[in-house]
Amino acid sequence: MKSGQKFKNFQAAIALNFVYFNFVKTHGAMDERNRLLKANIALIKENKRLQVEFRNNLAELNGLFRKFRANLKKNHKLNKPDSN
Repeated sequence: MKSGQKFKNFQAAIALNFVYFNFVKTHGAMDERNRLLKANIALIKENKRLQVEFRNNLAELNGLFRKFRANLKKNHKLNKPDSN
């Protein structure tokens, strides 16, 4: 094998190593990023769940408030003050 061919093989080995290290192998930083990504996704899902729960509770409170006002008007005969 000539030295020129050895050098080409060496270059190919370095290029292969570079591609493997940068595009195939998972690094610790990637594992950390994936862990943080999963945690953020979980937080987003929890936030959406809480928003839905808040909206449902708000609608329920609104309904209770309307019933309360209707009962107050019925029982105490609340009237608007005359503007005269």
